[in-house]
Amino acid sequence: MAKKKPAHARGTLAAWLGVRKCAIKAAHETMGVLKKERGDDKIPKDWASRSIPLFKKYYAQLPSDGRPDPPKRLAEFIRYQYKHDATATSVADKRRTGRNWKVQSVGLLMQLLLLVIETAPRTMMQMSRVPLWRDTMEAHGVKCKTLWRYVRTMCPALGKHLRVEYKMTLSVELMAERVETCVRWLSKAVLPDKGKPYDGPPIPPPPVPNAPNPAAALRIPTCVEDLRAAFLRRIIWIDAKKFYISPETFKAWAVRGAKSVTIQDARVRSSWCIHFYSAVNYIHGGILIKVVSGTKGKGYKPDKVYKTAAGDTARGPTFAEFQKFVADIKAIWDEKGERWDEVLLSWDNASVHGELDSEEWATKDVRPNQHTRLPPYSPDLHCVIELSHATVMRSMQEYINDRRVPPTEDTLQPYIDKLTEIFQSTITPKWAQATTHRLFNKVLPAVLQARGAYPPKQLR
Repeated sequence: MAKKKPAHARGTLAAWLGVRKCAIKAAHETMGVLKKERGDDKIPKDWASRSIPLFKKYYAQLPSDGRPDPPKRLAEFIRYQYKHDATATSVADKRRTGRNWKVQSVGLLMQLLLLVIETAPRTMMQMSRVPLWRDTMEAHGVKCKTLWRYVRTMCPALGKHLRVEYKMTLSVELMAERVETCVRWLSKAVLPDKGKPYDGPPIPPPPVPNAPNPAAALRIPTCVEDLRAAFLRRIIWIDAKKFYISPETFKAWAVRGAKSVTIQDARVRSSWCIHFYSAVNYIHGGILIKVVSGTKGKGYKPDKVYKTAAGDTARGPTFAEFQKFVADIKAIWDEKGERWDEVLLSWDNASVHGELDSEEWATKDVRPNQHTRLPPYSPDLHCVIELSHATVMRSMQEYINDRRVPPTEDTLQPYIDKLTEIFQSTITPKWAQATTHRLFNKVLPAVLQARGAYPPKQLR
């Protein structure tokens, strides 16, 4: 006796249209109730979520034999079906051309959908080389594009949403150093008996014999209350950023099919650029932003011209200039009544930053134990300052695109002033605290789960 297929595999297109009809009916009834309650035509954004109970009620009334399983993302499914309903006033099925689908098996289409998710193709035509997809095309006489349309109708959320990026290969030693850094930071940042015990990949013990293993008692924070604010407020994140004063292409709202607009701008591929250092703290937000060597543009004259060791004019920040920036931070820190001997500085391993054990830093009242010892090639562990640059540059690029000044009258100073204004207004204490919480609650645990490799983009 042949084995009985599950209900979703025995489903037909007619049964699936019945599920669609339940979604449209639930959406219309919810719309009517909400409009009556509010007394106007404004509908709240969560109307689709409020339609779920009605959808489940009507779905339960469908014949169980051959009834396909409901989609997992019900709110999105209901919203999509309501949007594509032809009548928008009834529960009638969308008007069709009269041509039936050549692939009627819902179970087969579900298998193809899972195959797309598993394969993650770069183009649609890549799926035509997958055996099951190719066999379905040949058996039902459909083209690859048609099969894609069937699958996307089954799952409206399917699209090019997977980010594929390339990163440098990290050595085993560097990955171990990144893991050790995450363990050290979390051990200091998480309060005792808070969070949850670490249950990820095993962490190797310290190389020093008989040394205590901090990973043995490691705990992973689950909320903001699990973190030690007294530790987080000590950290000052420092980094440099360079950008050019050049407008970039962007998309604006228009009707589909609108022609592109070309704006001739003398700043395109301009040599004007701004090189700056900035510092961010958990309590005070953006502490300081300062333009440094490497900045050039019409009308710009630096307060001091720094020289390289060879005696040439510096084309980028020098060690002396970076030390001056840290000294300015110390002066601001003292003005705010904070203790400099408790501060924890964090900057990357650029050669211009010098050696922490050198006498030059000792004379500036910066000791080796006052640094986070950030591993090389680890911008994800330094994401607080990296994200501050991204936030500032997003607004700065909008300003560059919108600025309309004749080339003969334009100078660099307005751009520097705007950069300072954006930094002070956007990098607030609230922003810094939320970004620091994200680092310790999400990024560091994700690095541990990846055994020291780069975590997904959403967790960097």
